[in-house]
Amino acid sequence: EEGAAVTTNGKQNGVAEASPPAVAPKSGGEVATYIRLAEKEAEEDKNDAEAAEEKVEEEDARRDVSPTSFSLPWEVSCSKIYSPLLRLHQEIIEFTEFLQPTESEEEMRSAAISRVKGVILSLWPHSQVKVFGSYETGLYLPTSDIDLVVFNTNCINLASGLRKVANHLMRHGMAKNLLVLSKARIPIVKFEDVETGLNFDISFEIQGGPEAALFIKDMITKLPQIKPL
Repeated sequence: EEGAAVTTNGKQNGVAEASPPAVAPKSGGEVATYIRLAEKEAEEDKNDAEAAEEKVEEEDARRDVSPTSFSLPWEVSCSKIYSPLLRLHQEIIEFTEFLQPTESEEEMRSAAISRVKGVILSLWPHSQVKVFGSYETGLYLPTSDIDLVVFNTNCINLASGLRKVANHLMRHGMAKNLLVLSKARIPIVKFEDVETGLNFDISFEIQGGPEAALFIKDMITKLPQIKPL
């Protein structure tokens, strides 16, 4: 009976080796050749083994870093605190301070926002452009995007308004990696500012964003200890 068979000569480095094609007589004196082990499967096994070895090497390299060659900006002050809970508290506080934007970073973000607002106001001079999200609350990280919402444009067709903003940003050479998500739950224009590399999200007539930002700012004022958390 004709069929297919796979045999192995053994294993080397955990990968099965394919044996040469085997032959067997068929009825009538004909010779049937058996199918070899698929080379693709052997290659996949080899790749998995190499990936595992690389992971082990990476972990070994991390363990090889001595405490004297690895330090955090706040390690000197925290090393004097012996209570684990107090030390954790201090590390959280100092880590929060470490992530605060520098004066130049604040100026860069402020200038980028002003440029984008200028493009929007050139389209709808009587509109309002508000910032919300982590930038407005002061909780943003260095890689956080900037959220803007536009009010009072009197746009009947929201998708058309989004495309209009996108086209003007492109004409001014301000945007790259631009996306118009007109069918999303909250339609937005997403893009990266060419000059600074900051990411922007622009939406229309969404009250929830600015209201949430006001609530968070109010809570931080009343309970400053929640900011590091």
